[in-house]
Amino acid sequence: MALTAQNDMIGEIRKNLRRCGYSERLLQANYFYQDGMGKHTVPLAGFRGPVHDSRTSCISVIGCHDLQSLTDEYVNQFRGLGAPVVFVCCQQTVQWWTIRREGAEFRETISESGLEGFFAAHKEKLAPNRICRAKNLGNIVKNEELYFVDAGLMPLLEHEMGKRLGGLMKRVISLLQEGFSEKRLNKAGGQRWIFQAGFWVLCAKILKDKGVDRFAGLQIDNVDAVLEAVKIHYGAQERVQIDTVNQREALERAASEINKFSSVSNLTTEAFGDMYEDVLVNKDLRSALGIHATPSYLVDCIVWQLWPWIEQIPQHKRVVLEPACGHAPFLTGAMRLLRELFDGDERAFDRYAKKNLIGIETDSFAREIARLSLTMADIPNPNGWKIVEGDIYRGDVLSKRAKDATILLCNPPFENFTPDEQNRYGAEAQQLRCFNKAAEMLWRTLPYMPEDSVFGVVLPRGFMNRDNLADLRKMIIRDFELHQICLLPKKVFRHANHESVVLSGRKRIARRGRDGSRENRILYRHVPKDRLDEFQEKYASIDQSVPQSMFLETPLFDLKLRELDDVWNYCERNLPKLNSISGGGQGLIYKGKGLPPGTKTFEKKEFSGAVKGYALFDSDVALHRLPTEYWMNLAPEVIRRPMWGLETSTAQILMNYAPVGVERWRLKTLIDREGRPVTSRFLVFRITNEEWSLNALWGVLNSPLANAFIYAHTTDRDITTGTARRIPIPSCSGESLEKVERLVAEYFALMEKSDTQFGINIQGKGRHLLLSIDAEVMRLYDLPPKMEKRVLDLFQGVQRKGVDFSFTEYYPEGFESAVPLHEYLSEEYQRSTVSFVKKWVEDNRSPEIIRAFERASEAFDKE
Repeated sequence: MALTAQNDMIGEIRKNLRRCGYSERLLQANYFYQDGMGKHTVPLAGFRGPVHDSRTSCISVIGCHDLQSLTDEYVNQFRGLGAPVVFVCCQQTVQWWTIRREGAEFRETISESGLEGFFAAHKEKLAPNRICRAKNLGNIVKNEELYFVDAGLMPLLEHEMGKRLGGLMKRVISLLQEGFSEKRLNKAGGQRWIFQAGFWVLCAKILKDKGVDRFAGLQIDNVDAVLEAVKIHYGAQERVQIDTVNQREALERAASEINKFSSVSNLTTEAFGDMYEDVLVNKDLRSALGIHATPSYLVDCIVWQLWPWIEQIPQHKRVVLEPACGHAPFLTGAMRLLRELFDGDERAFDRYAKKNLIGIETDSFAREIARLSLTMADIPNPNGWKIVEGDIYRGDVLSKRAKDATILLCNPPFENFTPDEQNRYGAEAQQLRCFNKAAEMLWRTLPYMPEDSVFGVVLPRGFMNRDNLADLRKMIIRDFELHQICLLPKKVFRHANHESVVLSGRKRIARRGRDGSRENRILYRHVPKDRLDEFQEKYASIDQSVPQSMFLETPLFDLKLRELDDVWNYCERNLPKLNSISGGGQGLIYKGKGLPPGTKTFEKKEFSGAVKGYALFDSDVALHRLPTEYWMNLAPEVIRRPMWGLETSTAQILMNYAPVGVERWRLKTLIDREGRPVTSRFLVFRITNEEWSLNALWGVLNSPLANAFIYAHTTDRDITTGTARRIPIPSCSGESLEKVERLVAEYFALMEKSDTQFGINIQGKGRHLLLSIDAEVMRLYDLPPKMEKRVLDLFQGVQRKGVDFSFTEYYPEGFESAVPLHEYLSEEYQRSTVSFVKKWVEDNRSPEIIRAFERASEAFDKE
């Protein structure tokens, strides 16, 4: 296709795009960008707004000289632009392609004469706001989907962009380190200078490539001009100082490296944020401030699902607050949403956004990053963003802002306040309601927000059922309509390894004649760890709708949707709890900081005044054994809280405080017949009811029902004392426990034989004994057969902890009958099964009988 003819075709497409809603400021000819595949110039690109990046790109128009070259590989080289729709002008025709995560996909060929009709037929779907909504909302709101837009493409592209930018900044930091001696480099001030100087030069590069005034003609390798321009842009009181010749030379080399880097005109704020936490946040800062940056796909999920409620808030009242904002991912996402809803021109929106988007951050460098992030999402407008310096846990810093905010978006620190932090805030007369920082943030915002305000927050999973957060959950359930509870697995955050939950809702305080919490239904979502990729790509999860009122009726307003909920309700009504026959809790807690130098708490070697005890719960300890013995210091001056760990010479049950795994088997219950002191890594229980023995309680607490209870009521972090005390136990006498007592004694005796140097192979026998113990315990619980079967099926395919033999099932795969385990294991039942009869027939070697049996078996199966 001749170049002139191709340009004419592009001109025709341009005219038709104008009819679809693309004004001249939304169309850019010869748009240049770079990505991992190289440099690209797109003859015509259509965007959603004046900010031109891969988030706002909607349509690209490219050319190709011949049909033979027009392959999916050819079109896919333009995927970095982020435009889901590609029109290729080739030999008097136009081909329509779409870009998906998997690559380019051909849709149809349009003749030159058919262009006007095609665009008229697709006018609504090709409109910039429609495509942009599909990119942002397509995986969240079904009626916003477009069949030719892959909403999962952007997170992938932004991760790739962030990775490339991260590679650049790692090289830059390495060059800047050359400006310091090793001694100065190890000081906090040196590290801070390196990060800030590198960031300021990168900031200038980004603003230059995006055409921001004052930066467009800037020479990036002129470091003095760069630092001055960035200082003015941010309104900073001081610019980054260059103190030595070595620093200047290092900064000039770094600036040269940044200047050589490909154009970042197409860079999104989200891609920049991806790089920020990975490169510009060091380990100490991440630990001190609890930083775990929210991935862009999760920000989008939280922000855009609130669209219907935010739309109902009057425009002038849409005030967004992001406490502990870091690089402001939620403010950036909210800006995109508010722009979609805004009634007014771009200049008015710029003033509106700068007034209505508020971030609070204690770290000065993070505030700079946040301002750049927002500036990038609002180009060509200058800086002026309201990123406030402040400690959200001090005074009324947060509650005052919350009174005016109608949209709360946040991923706060997950950590608990350290003893030093508690003391510091206490000395300043700051009242902390919670030990957990995320929960404290909620207490300082939600009660103060106005009616009809909305929130979307990421929280540690423990928020769902921690005993000491019951009042907070009660307030939320009572005063808010919850929209969604989404349970997330580990590995969501790149530099943090904890389970989390997304909680979103709207404030609707109950009034006479209306109780929103009673009427409301919640979308309850669960993302298993093996389906995290699907969630990242298209927000796939296991969903169910539940009435909010059910959480008002749970103990301590527990928000965890319990697995086997009907089983636990049955147990609550019919069975006693562990604390009815024993007393116990967490072991002793040693003092941390402040101990005199040389003070010992526990060691493997004996030291003066120490006694034998258990300090750590060995991960590989078998159920019939005890943990490694340590020598422990029990002097009062080294112990912060004695709890239940100091008592000696009283036989006790030991239980792990941290779950022994993330799967269903979470308990290892051990018998300590001598009664040694233990640390807080243990829960201990001492029998107070003479009907019970250690052996019987060992059998009950290692049973599938006890493990299922812990699995349903805890996260994968810790087993709280309160939860353990509520474990259901059978209601029975000492006489009815005799069989369990005997079977457990046999199991211990067998296992101890296998532990000797002349150990015997006991795997089959050991498994059978453990099965028999479980069967007898389940018989004592006396659950309805279908309930018992569902409890046991929970462990199908999961290897039991604390045994050295295979233990992965109670029933064969596919066994569906609700037969109680003790009946299933009985000789009478086994003799009645088809498989038993078939084996007997086969053992008798009679072909006629075998054939007769097989015919009977087939007839039986058909029935």
